[in-house]
Formats: sequence, C-alpha cells, structure tokens
Amino acid sequence: MSRGKGMLFALVAIGSIMASPVLAATTPGAVAATDERAPEAVTNVIGFPGTAGVEISWALSASDFVRQSPTGSDFTSGGSFSNVNDVAGYNVYRGDELAGSTLAGETIFVDLGAVGSTIIYVVTAFDAAGNESDASDEVIVSLGAPPVAVIEVDDDYLDGDGDYGIIDPDGQGLSAVDIWNEGTAEDALLIVTVNIVGEGFSSPDSTLTIAPEDSDFVEIFFDAEDVDNVNAVYEGVVTIRTNDPENREFVYDVVAEIVDGVGLPEIGIKPGDMSNAPGRQLDLASTLVGASRTRTVTISNIGGLTLEGTVEIYGDDAFSISADSYSLGTEEEQVVDVTFTPGAVDTYSATLTIFSNDDQATSTEIDVTGRGLARYENPSVIETPVTKVEMVFDRELPTEQVDLDALRDQIIAALSEAMGIPISRFVDVVLTEGSVIVNFTITQTVTEEGEPTAAEAVATLESVIADTVTPNVITDIAPVASVVDNSETVVLQPEDANGFPVLGWFTRNPEGRVGLDDFFHFVEKFGSVTGDAHFSAEHDLTGRSSSDPDGLVGIDDFFIFVSHFGKIIVNADQILAALE
Repeated sequence: MSRGKGMLFALVAIGSIMASPVLAATTPGAVAATDERAPEAVTNVIGFPGTAGVEISWALSASDFVRQSPTGSDFTSGGSFSNVNDVAGYNVYRGDELAGSTLAGETIFVDLGAVGSTIIYVVTAFDAAGNESDASDEVIVSLGAPPVAVIEVDDDYLDGDGDYGIIDPDGQGLSAVDIWNEGTAEDALLIVTVNIVGEGFSSPDSTLTIAPEDSDFVEIFFDAEDVDNVNAVYEGVVTIRTNDPENREFVYDVVAEIVDGVGLPEIGIKPGDMSNAPGRQLDLASTLVGASRTRTVTISNIGGLTLEGTVEIYGDDAFSISADSYSLGTEEEQVVDVTFTPGAVDTYSATLTIFSNDDQATSTEIDVTGRGLARYENPSVIETPVTKVEMVFDRELPTEQVDLDALRDQIIAALSEAMGIPISRFVDVVLTEGSVIVNFTITQTVTEEGEPTAAEAVATLESVIADTVTPNVITDIAPVASVVDNSETVVLQPEDANGFPVLGWFTRNPEGRVGLDDFFHFVEKFGSVTGDAHFSAEHDLTGRSSSDPDGLVGIDDFFIFVSHFGKIIVNADQILAALE
C-alpha cells in the first residue's frame, strides 16, 4: 500500500483539526500555502490484539521534534523566534480506511473497530499544512477465531459479594474471579488483563492467556500492611478486560475495613491556661502599654499517624507567636505561645489559624483579643527589674540525669564564687543543648550588707570571662563561648486566674486574696479627696482601667471594690517577692 503527498482535502482537514491542540504550546512548521515538504516516514510499527482492541505502536517520525524558527525577517537585533514542530500528528490506516489519528509525540493507538481474522495496518505522519509522509511498512495482525469468555466471582470467597469485612492489623483478605474460555477453535486464545484501583488491593496476575476450553482464575488480595494498618474503610474496583468481542469488560467492586490498627492523624486544640476562653477565643485581657502578656495554645495529636501543619497569625502586629509549624507523633503535643505587647491604649484583635493534615480539621481559626492599658502612678502596678543571663559553654551536655544535675550544681557554685553572691540568689537555672547553654536569673534581694546588686554581679561576671589570662572557676569547667545579659523590666499588676486585673488588694496580704482587712483599709480612705492627708490614689478605683481616676474615694469606688471582693490574685507571690 502506498500513501503519498497528494492527500485528499478531507484528510487535510482532519490533520488540521487533530493538530490544533499542539498549536497551544508549539507552532507547527510553515504555513500551508507555502509548506510543501512532508514529514519523515514512521518506523518500527508493531501491532497485536489487545483486550480492548488492536494495539498499534510506532517510533516517532524523525521530524517530530521542537525547533526554533524565525517569526520575521528583521535580524538586526538578533531577530525573534518561536518553537515549532514539523509534525502535527499521526494517521493510522486499517486497510484503505482511516482508523484514527493521534497528536504529535504520541506513539500508540488502540483500534476499537477491528473486525476480521487478518488486518493490515500502516501509519503516516502529517504536518499542519496537510502534507503526509510516506506510509510505514505494513504490519499484519492476525486476530484468529474469537474466544468466548465466561467470568464469575468465585463464591468460595467472601460469599462472592466483594466485602472483605474487618481485616486485622498486618492481616490479609482474599477473593477470586474465575474465568473460562469456552471457545472451541484451535486459535481462539482468550487474552485477559487485570487492572485494580484502590489502596491496599492487588493481584499477582496482571495478564492471563487461556487456551480454548480451558480456565484460570484471578486472585485479589487486600493487605493491611500495604496501607500501614491505618484504620479506615478501603474501596477498590477490579476491572478485567478480554479480547472476546462479546464480553470485553467485567467490573468487580471490593471493600475492606481496618478498625484495630493505626488511627488517622487527629488534631486536638485547647487554650492551655485560658478558662475564660470558650470555644475558639483567646483573650489576653488588659495589658499595660509596653508590657507583654503571654497565653498558650496547645496542639496535640489525639490520633495515630503523624500530625503536622503550620501556625499563622494575622491582624494587629501587637500579637506574635512562638512557633509557625509542628510535627507530632501519637499523643505528642506542642505549646504555642501567643504574646500580646500593646503599643498604645487601644483594643487589639487578630486571628490565629492552625493548619493540619487532619482531614476533618484542615484549618482552625481562633479569635485573639487584647486591650492596651495606660501606665499610671499606682501601687497596684509594679515595675521590677529581672536580671537574666545566658552563658554558653563549649562542651557537650551530659546524657545521664545524675551527671546533668552534678554539672548544674558545679556551674551554680562557680558562678556564686566568681560573682560574689550566695547560691540562694540563683533561680530558674536551666541547662539546654547546643554545646551547654546555661540560662539563669539573679534575684534583686541583697542578703548581706555590701553584697553586690544583681546588675553589679552581672558586670563582674562579664569582666571575669573577658579576662582570658587569669584562671577562674568558671572557665575551669569548660571554655565560655559567650555571656549575654538578657535583663528586662517586668511590669506586674494583680491578676485573677483569667488574666484580668484585680483591684482592692491594698494590704498585700500573703494569702493573695481581696479580704476583710482590705475592706477596712478601704473604709479608712472612704470620702477622702485629692489633697487630703489620708487620700490614696490606689483607693480611687473609678476609671482605674482607663487611667482617669476622679480624685474622690466615693460610692462608685465602693461598688468597684465590692465587685473584686474575694478574688484571688494568682501572681501574688511574684508581686510580694518584687516588693521585698
């Protein structure tokens, strides 16, 4: 058979239509009015009867590649070019009939309309102008006598309904499909392909060839290990195709379930210390301008597989978070600090969003609010310095707890000796990895006359470490890489368990409660005004949250005191220690 360049107009139209998708990415060679050169011929054509039809494959034409072609005639500045392909597609002929076409770059075609015992196929390449290559060498496909396929689910497995039931962890389920070839002609071979879609389902048999008057079977397994024993309901579809023109396809639905395996990741979220935050709200309460208040949100994995995701906060920039991602195993949790630092007297808000791979909670939003409170002269508000130091030793951290405790005690003793202050003034001493990082706080209380203040002790430490000539007890432990003074001024005000200010704690009683003694204290000041000898601004509670007292300890102040009577100050110990 010969197919040349003189193609009918109808075939040119077909070639142009088939080439149109190619134009979206790559421009075909030349324009039809000027292009008279056909693509190179197709080679290595192979054909065989498949389960869906006759499968024809070939090697790409040598002209089927992308090249650059000029788009104009002006090359003074280098010119402009576009990507072009001299092949727009391929035509597949069954005898003298066009069986179908494919796009450039494709090398396989399935002829669904093949009928007869012996069929001759050729393949040509065509371009966008309608030029067609010479025909490939002929390939002859012998279909033989048609087989007769009989396909049934084996009732000996699962009662034939495809339901594997509950599968134990690491367990398996099995079903089978029986296939008979009831064809009688000697060449009536039954060709079977098996395709399975669905997690956990598989078959050792992808193709079968069954002789006339013979039979075989296909096993379909469900393996819990293949899905990592994750608890879920698993569904699959088994598709069996044959070359029997009267029974091309058989579809078999399968299902299995795992209930005692590994749970899917499941997120748990709770505001860790916010009893006043129902649902998804986090109120950081009133906070003095320039000071900071922190609340925590705890993310936990109450499921099985690894829970992972990101954390974002959008809104007023007075809010910040301590972590922006997490990865948690079963029963693990991560605490995210949400810190509020107001810069002005105002109301602030933001949205904290937690994203996760929990299919049931891909994102969770938490409304975050806070109020900036003006600073004012009042004994209820205390500013106290906190001396914090970070020191890094160039040595490894011990792995055993007993060794870790011994190193901590050795460091504290060395610091006490070098800085000239008693061991009792070192608090919150923490050792962490990254060489050995020591963080500690020095109390402000001077226990003996002439004892250095906290700031003086830090200056002494910096001087000792800076002196690399004179031996000292600290560097005897290990070389010191750095000393950083992280001291800060902390603003304290009495707070309840929800983080809200508590007014009326006049006596600073060690019980940390607004009680009767505070009431008697208030009564003594009742009726006094600014300028009176016994007037106290602390007792002028009206407008306290807005820093605008009215200068009178009166009935309005009394009602405010009553509303706070009996409240417990959760940070009483911290305040009392700062006042010492």
